[in-house]
Formats: sequence, C-alpha cells, structure tokens
Amino acid sequence: MTKLVKSARTSQFAAALLELKGKPLSFTQYKPFEAIYDLDPDTAVLKAGRQIGKSVSLAGRIITKSIARRYFNSLYIAPFQIQAKRFSNAYLDAFVESPIIRKHFKTKQDVNNVYEKSFSTGSRVYLSYAENEADADRIRGIMADQLVADEVQDISMDAFVPIVEILSASDHRFKVFAGTSKSTANTLERLWLSTNQMEWAMKCPHCNKWVIPNNYARCLHICSNPLGPTCYHCNGILDVNRGQWVAAKPDNRVKIGFHLPQFIMASNTSPKKWSGIVDKVMQ
Repeated sequence: MTKLVKSARTSQFAAALLELKGKPLSFTQYKPFEAIYDLDPDTAVLKAGRQIGKSVSLAGRIITKSIARRYFNSLYIAPFQIQAKRFSNAYLDAFVESPIIRKHFKTKQDVNNVYEKSFSTGSRVYLSYAENEADADRIRGIMADQLVADEVQDISMDAFVPIVEILSASDHRFKVFAGTSKSTANTLERLWLSTNQMEWAMKCPHCNKWVIPNNYARCLHICSNPLGPTCYHCNGILDVNRGQWVAAKPDNRVKIGFHLPQFIMASNTSPKKWSGIVDKVMQ
C-alpha cells in the first residue's frame, strides 16, 4: 500500500500538518511521545499517568495515519459513551480543524460526526464504546486497520476477543492499548506484562549515570526534590529531554510497552506544575 509521505518520520509529519488550539503540534515538551507516532509494532501498550497528553497523542496518531495512508481505517473505543464522545469532539475534531487538514484532506462530501469521520484519502475513523464482551456486539461489522483502545483499565479482557476481529482482513492490524492503572489487577496491567516494558531512561548531566524509573522507590526519589526531577545516584537535577526508551525485555519486538509517568514530560517540570507533583508524592 502506497504511503503519501515516505521520507519523514510520522512524528515529523504530524508536527508539520497538525495544529491544536491554533498552535502547531510540538514535541518539544513531550519528547517521549515521538515514538508513539513513529513505531508501528503489532501491539503497543501505553501505561500512562494522568494529564500528560495521552489523548492528544492518540488523536494525533489516528489523524496522521488517516492522511498518510490511503484507505486506512481506524477504530477508537473507550469503556463509556461519554468518553468516546469527548475524545471525538475535544481531540479528533480539534486536529481536523488544522488548516492544512481542512484544505487538503477534507471535502464537503466527507463524514464528520461524533462516531465517524472520513478524509479525502479514503481513510475513515470510527468511534464506539465497550466495557465488556456483551457491549462488543455494537462494534461487529466494522473493518479496520488500526484499533486504538483507551482507558483499557476499565474494559474487561474478554471484550477484546471479538473486538480485535475487526482487524482480521487488514494487512496492518495495528493495536494500541492505553490507560492509567488503578491497581495491579486490571486489563492494562495484564497487557503491560505481555510487552517489552520500555522505560524512559534519562542520563544525569552531573554524574553521567542512567536514571530509569522502573520501580516505585526510584519514581518517588525522582519526584522528591522541589527543584525538579532528581537523579537517585547523585541528587542532581535531571533534564528529562535527555532520555531514550530502553526495554526490560528487548527480545520482545512484537508487543511494545511505554511507561509514561508524569515526570518524564518536560511540560510538567515548570515550577508551578512540578510543585503539584511533589506535593502529591509527599502526601
């Protein structure tokens, strides 16, 4: 299948075309999210903190795939109807309003309602909701190349047995599962354990050692200093943009997991936002 853009990385393509609230999409404060756009494993699992830009990144990936590939269909699902509606209106529609998208990839004939959106590339985005296997009946009949399931900690594992069948006729069959764990016994945690479990490893500019937030104690130490993210080796302040993804299970290249805590985003290290993170940790 021919791609419209061959040379640029998908994140670069997205940054060139998409706008949000009148400003170009930028990864400057959200560097770990570049890989969410650029990698296309069979399965991607995003284990994310609250308010880090997860929904923006999912919407950006969906829209970018829809215009970079012809006749590429995506299905977005959430546990509840209100969540699917909110994602459609607040995130997908916001990107569809980007001037370049409206001018070159939308026509008057294209669909643009809450549960379906189409583009001049022939690509479509469907939205639905399902909390359990019985709810999945409403999704039957849709054919897609990419499944994006959000807030999966609140979706039962058995619901995905019929849901993933929507990908059966596709040559791509991309699956993206995202959410925020509320416990260690939910669908998101089960999916995470099946991945290569990647962490955002940051190199300390002071002691030159790597800081990897792969357990609770390390995460607490990183967030313990009011001045900013802190190295657990030397207590120096970290530059969270000086990081890279490293896998706990590098041999697993089919299921890729991204651990996305709040403190790895540079957007959360400003004095006002960082003080809120530290306050939560110290409570």
